[in-house]
Amino acid sequence: MTILTKRTRWSRTPSPERLIRNEQRRLTKEEQAHVRFALAVMCRRLGGLAALAKAMGVTVDAITKARVPSRPQSARLALATARLAGVTFDAIVSGAWPPLVACARCQGTGQVRP
Repeated sequence: MTILTKRTRWSRTPSPERLIRNEQRRLTKEEQAHVRFALAVMCRRLGGLAALAKAMGVTVDAITKARVPSRPQSARLALATARLAGVTFDAIVSGAWPPLVACARCQGTGQVRP
């Protein structure tokens, strides 16, 4: 009987084709930022995280984790956000939705005018 003296980890290295295919599926950093912004807008429009989570059919914890910038956003989340907003997937990922509108109080300057 053989006694193992060190721990051996067996793993298969992914093929280069699979790595390229996985990279092509991921959203870019810019697209992920657009998805996060759309989520924030939907959260505000629906009245909070709980309402957004219920409308999307996920848990509040999932929405909270999705809003963290260090976590990658998926195309699935972008599609769910697009369906909830009633716009196309491309509008969410490209940043075309929600349109940036100047505030009536500051006219887009960020400073409140009397």
